[in-house]
Amino acid sequence: MGKTRLASGLGLGALVAIALLWAGSSTAASNAHPGAEEAAPPAGEPLTINWIERDPHPIEGLLLKVEPEDAEDLGAFFERQGFGMAGVRAGARSVPRVAVTRLPQDLKALRRAEERKLLFLRSVLPLVLLSNEEIRTWRGRLLALQEAVQAGAEPAPEDRAWLAEMAERYGSDPQDLDALLRRVDEVPVSLALGQTILESGWGTSRLAIEGNALFGETTPSTAVPHLVQRVEGGKRFRAFPSLLESVRAYMHNLNSHPAYRRFREQRAAQRALGVMPSGKLLLPTLERYAELPQYLKLVRSLIRSNGLEELESARLDRDWFASRDASF
Repeated sequence: MGKTRLASGLGLGALVAIALLWAGSSTAASNAHPGAEEAAPPAGEPLTINWIERDPHPIEGLLLKVEPEDAEDLGAFFERQGFGMAGVRAGARSVPRVAVTRLPQDLKALRRAEERKLLFLRSVLPLVLLSNEEIRTWRGRLLALQEAVQAGAEPAPEDRAWLAEMAERYGSDPQDLDALLRRVDEVPVSLALGQTILESGWGTSRLAIEGNALFGETTPSTAVPHLVQRVEGGKRFRAFPSLLESVRAYMHNLNSHPAYRRFREQRAAQRALGVMPSGKLLLPTLERYAELPQYLKLVRSLIRSNGLEELESARLDRDWFASRDASF
């Protein structure tokens, strides 16, 4: 088993290294969406664990970037952290603030299907929660600005600049906060997990292993990192520098592309009723996501058979770092 390493033996505060995982927004093309424009890291690159701090994107607290040497190494890391899915499902345990940057090359070689599935869920669930946390923070600021405007206050210059940036990112009007709020919202955990399980084959597809692509997103552009199907006339699929970037791009796609307007409207309707958006209720709005026959039926079956709705209430552990020492 490969040994997981930290950057140094310094104290916890000194282990913080500034690193930006978000490469900034870009212009969406066809059914693609903004994402990182840098090449995916090559296979075989030395693997380590690093502390990172998100800036300027608003993930609260610190985030641990995990680069496992192999599947056994990653499983052992999760065990050392006490990250068990049973406790998360029962609501007794929260989820560690970790971001697995890439899936182990030997994930498919695991003989036991349940072991492979568990490792995949442990890897992807924190990424979904982290991405939703970013969106939730942006949404909170939008709601505060909306309340202030409705009370007659004039947005400060920095707020106007931020609104213009968010409107450009999401393809909306900075003057229409209601429209922007319909776009800046979370994606249900069960929906994201069900789709990535189907799209990536529980993380064993070529796209997932070689391109960190968890959601099978295509692009007509050769100007972004991509992989091409190994068949004549094969489609061009987006590739990403990390798994977290893939999750962010997927959520941005649902939140901005015209094809998913009904998804956003239905989610807003659920919000208006005072309920958290439900993956089960929103799934039927994604009939345009894939060409695969029975796609929605397959995703629905995966959500049900794997108990993914039990993870809708999963939460990141705000105090996870404070309760861990530097040795891991």
